[in-house]
Amino acid sequence: MRNGLKYNIRNQFMIIVDDRTLARLLRRLALNGININGFQEYKTPNNQNIFRFVVGKTAGENNSELLIVRDILQNLQVHWQEKQVIQILEISSGAPGQLGIIYGALWCKVKIEAIYFGEDTKLFLDVSANQNALYILSAPELKLCK
Repeated sequence: MRNGLKYNIRNQFMIIVDDRTLARLLRRLALNGININGFQEYKTPNNQNIFRFVVGKTAGENNSELLIVRDILQNLQVHWQEKQVIQILEISSGAPGQLGIIYGALWCKVKIEAIYFGEDTKLFLDVSANQNALYILSAPELKLCK
């Protein structure tokens, strides 16, 4: 934590799959007791699903959960990307403008791949440079890009 910004670094999985494979994945995660803490799903023009997801509890995931997810993806013969993302822990529900301020401070300094909400209104940031984003967001006063 720096200057009051509370965050976790979490592991995000990203896959591109058809509907049947996504349904199988979701079912196997549930059968194995794996909670999806945050996700973003986007349907491509060729009817594929780009699915980003973070597993575990709001406080974090554990190695066992990550191993189970990797095993399920491997068994389904799904290619995946895994990377660390930022989970911002203090976003107030119903307070307008917070997302705009965060996006406005980052877009000109780091590449924003995705922003999505998870459980308990926690915000996930998939950006090109986590350390740069955390430095920007930890400033006492956020400076918006012009």
